[in-house]
This record gives sequence, C-alpha cells and structure tokens, in this order.
Amino acid sequence: MPRLTVAVMEGFQRSDSKKISDTQQRGLVVRKKAGWPSFYLRTQVSGGDVLFLLGAWRRELEIEEARRFASDLLYDLQRGVVLDLEYIAKKRVALGLDSEVVAPSSRPLFMHAQLGYLEHVRAERAPATYSDYSRALREPLLEPLHDKPIDRVTREDLAEIVDAISKSCRQRSAEKLAVILSGMWNWMSHDANRRTYGVEAGMLHRFKPIKRKGTTISKHEPSPDEIAAVLDGGLDGASETMRAATTLLLLTGQRITTIATARREHFSVERFPGSKRTVRVWRMPSENLKSKRPHSMPIPDRAWWIVERVKEGWLFPADTPSGHIYPGSLTHLFGHRFLDLGFTPHSVRTALATAVRSARLGREAPKLILDHAEGRAGDVTLQHYDFYEEMEEKETILNAWITAIDKAMACRRQSAA
Repeated sequence: MPRLTVAVMEGFQRSDSKKISDTQQRGLVVRKKAGWPSFYLRTQVSGGDVLFLLGAWRRELEIEEARRFASDLLYDLQRGVVLDLEYIAKKRVALGLDSEVVAPSSRPLFMHAQLGYLEHVRAERAPATYSDYSRALREPLLEPLHDKPIDRVTREDLAEIVDAISKSCRQRSAEKLAVILSGMWNWMSHDANRRTYGVEAGMLHRFKPIKRKGTTISKHEPSPDEIAAVLDGGLDGASETMRAATTLLLLTGQRITTIATARREHFSVERFPGSKRTVRVWRMPSENLKSKRPHSMPIPDRAWWIVERVKEGWLFPADTPSGHIYPGSLTHLFGHRFLDLGFTPHSVRTALATAVRSARLGREAPKLILDHAEGRAGDVTLQHYDFYEEMEEKETILNAWITAIDKAMACRRQSAA
C-alpha cells in the first residue's frame, strides 16, 4: 500500500486498479467513481465494514484535505458520534463542499425533541419547573422550527430567534429561553440520547442573547409619585384582569405569586368584637406564601372593587393550566409597559417599607404587612396578638403607604390642572 501522493493518484487514475489505501492516514481509501478517483473512509459501524464517500480528488478534495477529513471523522467516532450518510453530508457542508445537506434526515423533528425533553423535565424536576419550561418552549417564534429535523437546527437558527425576543423588550424571556434550549441540547447530546437525536455536543455552549441598553428593568426603588403615575392612568392599556392584579400589588406590596393565586374566598368583611366597626380582610393561606405561614392584612377601601369583580374562585382568572394568571405575567407587564419608569414588582415592597418608616412607625412595622414578621420564633408579643388588635396596627401601617400615594396623586392632578 503506497503513501498517497499526486504521482500515485495520477498513476491510479490511468491504471486498471480498483482501489488503493493510504499508509499515512488510517481508513483513507481511494476508489474510482465514474472513472474518477474519489476518497472514501473505511471503518466499522455496528461490527461491519462500511465505506463513506468523502469527495472526488481535485474536483472537491486535495490529498491533505481528504486526510484531515478522514482523521476528523475517526475522532468523532471515538467520541461516540454515530457515523452515517447524514452526518457525512453535514460535514461536507461545514467544509464548504456542499451548500446544504443533501442526505435525508432520520432524526426526530424539533417539536418531538421538545416533547421528549419536557417529559424528562416532568420526571426529574419540580412541577413548577416543568410548567415554566413548557410555557417558554411555546414561544411563537419557535414555530417555524417545529417541522425541521432536530439535527438540522443550527445555533444560528436559535440565536436569531432569541435575539428577536430580546429586541421586543423581553430580555428576561430571551435569557430564560436561551438557558432552557442549552439544557435541552445538553440532554439530547448525552451519551444515552446521542444515537436518537444526533445533535452535536456543546453546540449551545455559552448560548445567550445580546445585552441591549433599555431591555432590562433597573431595580431602583420607586417613589410614591411613580406609583401614583401608574395608578392614575398608567394602566389604561392593560386588560381588566391585569389592571386589577397590578393595582392590588401596588396598593398592598404583596409578592407576585401571592397576587396571582388569590381567590375570592380569601377576602371577607369582618366585624370587630364588641363593636360596629368592620374591616376588609385578606386571609392568605400558607401554601400561597414564600414564608409558608398564614398571613392576613386589611384591604384598602379603594382596592375592594378588585375583590367584588368576581363571585367565586380565582380573583384573576386566565386561560392557563392553573386557571389563574401566571405570576411572571406581572413581571412581564412591568417590563413591557413600565420600562421608562424602571422598577420591578418586588421593588414596590421596598418602597412601601420606606414610606412606612418615614411615617415614624418603626423599622419593624413594614414586616407586618410584607409577610416577614408573623410567627417569628421568640417574638412573644406578636405570637400572642389578638387578631383584631393586629388588624388595627396593620391598618395604621398600610394607611401610611396609601397616604403617601394619595398625596403624590393629588400633587400630580393639581399640577395638571
């Protein structure tokens, strides 16, 4: 067997020989195709000898190029890549020999690969993670890829989609989808799944959207004037459900999950013992709270219309698997609609605490409203509070926040008059 050189190749072309092998590169074979020397890789797949066409001599590949091509394929084979006509065709595209993959794909479609990954997430991750990933992968911009074989989806395909999401002022959604897609590709390229999906390991390594100025919300603490601006006409373009949910969040400072999972039966008008005085109360069950402790607070009169909108069930119903709005939809609304104001739902809690402390009600007072203090170990006073006495204190604390907003709103309307 000779070492392949130009002279050897020319001699082979003139001869009647059917094949020659290269002594320098293992597996590299030259055979005649339509009378012209062509390079092949001879290797074993599933215990049998297989020949893969690499390309025609001079017309497509020079000798050294054929050696590198064969060497790369053998290296891929050692890494566990399944060599087949489709994989060779994709390599030819990468080398510039073809403009597109001409071999048919036998791999699952993108939509089926998504379903496979989501089943893995359902089995191995928390239910909330499964729901979150399912929502993200329902992104409409991914739909053109649904009927594409998964191994034909490129990094550029996905990067353009994620970038389009980022450009639409949904930077957080773009970042989340990039993380989910990276995890999906890592799962598909795992040794146990590589034969099924045929994707390239590491294809989405360090995959993330471009950072853009103005596409993320700064975390500054909003002033009462900024809150008043939102309440005083800033929600006119939102749906009735989202307007109500956002108003309740701004007036009470509760977390987005607590707002989203509120039910009509959690709210009631209660009479103080031995008195004709009543208070509107929101009793929040522990399963809806980050603290995992029951929490209750008075509801401002100006927010009661939100409760009276519904007769029973979810306070903010939606066409979702859970039946209520997604907590993240509130964050998204803030980011999309209030981008110029630049604050998050969580920063409203900080603003409420500042307003209450400015009213000289004590540093610990905001905790009674923000679900931080109730049930604290060792806090004997709070543990033995009478419920209605506690409601009176909470009313005083919440009124400090409502008063700050009302003053800001009055100033805005006076300036506009």
